[in-house]
Amino acid sequence: MNATLYLLSALLIVILSTSITYKSGVHIPYLHLFIDRFERREVREKFPGRGAVYYVIGMIIPLLLFEERIAFTCILITCLGDAGSTLVGKNFGTHRIPYNRRKTIEGSTACFILSISAAATQISPELAVIAGTVGTLTESLPLQVDDNLTIPIIVGTILTIL
Repeated sequence: MNATLYLLSALLIVILSTSITYKSGVHIPYLHLFIDRFERREVREKFPGRGAVYYVIGMIIPLLLFEERIAFTCILITCLGDAGSTLVGKNFGTHRIPYNRRKTIEGSTACFILSISAAATQISPELAVIAGTVGTLTESLPLQVDDNLTIPIIVGTILTIL
């Protein structure tokens, strides 16, 4: 687990350094091309790479706070469930969630299925269903905090309590 923390910390430093150089106007050809291509303009202007920073921090936090199996469960749910909900929701989502019109039922269904499947590789099937449910509900809430941070913290806390 220490090696994972070191690698993620190094990745975070690289992402933050790239963000700082981009924001300061220093041009790094391939990295800046990547940011220009995948980052929304309003995000590029304020904090380029913000999503990647939160994503990596969302992997570091559970490794620091929770037992190893729980930490990896949180990471898998965030990586697969959250990413799956975005891909399915944006490409196939037509039915909006009543309490969060920015999210779709199709995206949340994908999050639920992928989260349970991912969690079941680390924990019991019963706990995987609970973790998948908590992760999906957390992902669907209209919170002001990035879900790459909230999902692993909330899922990890619930699994630790159980």
